[in-house]
Amino acid sequence: MCPPDHRLLIGGDLNGHIGTNVEGYPGAHGGFGHGVRNEEGLSILDFAVAHDLVVTNSFFKKTNAQLATFHSGGNSTHIDYLLLRRGDLRTCGDCKSQTDLTCSSQHRLLVMDLVLRRRVTMSVKPVQPTILWKKLNGEKAETFKTLVVERVETEVEIGSHEDADQMWNFLASTIREAAKEALGVAVGTSRGHRSDRESWWLSDEVQNKVALKQLRFRELITCREGTPAGRTRVEERYKEARREAKKAVARAKDKAYKDLYRKLDSK
Repeated sequence: MCPPDHRLLIGGDLNGHIGTNVEGYPGAHGGFGHGVRNEEGLSILDFAVAHDLVVTNSFFKKTNAQLATFHSGGNSTHIDYLLLRRGDLRTCGDCKSQTDLTCSSQHRLLVMDLVLRRRVTMSVKPVQPTILWKKLNGEKAETFKTLVVERVETEVEIGSHEDADQMWNFLASTIREAAKEALGVAVGTSRGHRSDRESWWLSDEVQNKVALKQLRFRELITCREGTPAGRTRVEERYKEARREAKKAVARAKDKAYKDLYRKLDSK
């Protein structure tokens, strides 16, 4: 059994004539057939009706040469078929036999155009929880400092970390855990928690520089100046604004982290 959410395509030499008459099979037969229906053709149509299929060849108006799939002794007939689920017929753009191509000495190639659209799903990548260092001030800063000092003093009294690497790892994990408890973390996806993003280092200067860079970029992509020199001027203005924005961001981050380290008493 083919699952209902899968595409089903049946094709081959079914050795039957469905004819041009739709009578009795309006859903399975499209009205464009070839020759006269015979018993084998009735079996093909009964099979299509029983499984909610359509004989795709019969739904497209073609010349007799394009409908005929088998040629022998000067005679032409239609015995090769392609069947689809009724609901998938809308994805079929065309179906006909190729008059200039053959699969064997007698059978012509039967082709069908299908338009299969790929289902697009919005993927949201999860992000690692981020400590909200921007909240390191006031009461929360004191809570953080107290947690770190208590845990370090306890560990020093126990003295279980004699190796320098072990002590370093202990201090790093202690600081992270204390910060998570005192300051909190931003969790979720890259589309969520926009208000908790670590943009605490932003300043008015940075925002102005970034806004100017965005303006210059819009000018660049909408540039309509006819001469290469004109476009070069617009591009140079954008590059200059981008450089200034990067410098402003670097200065603001450097100042913000210096203040942070000062609050922590030491790096």
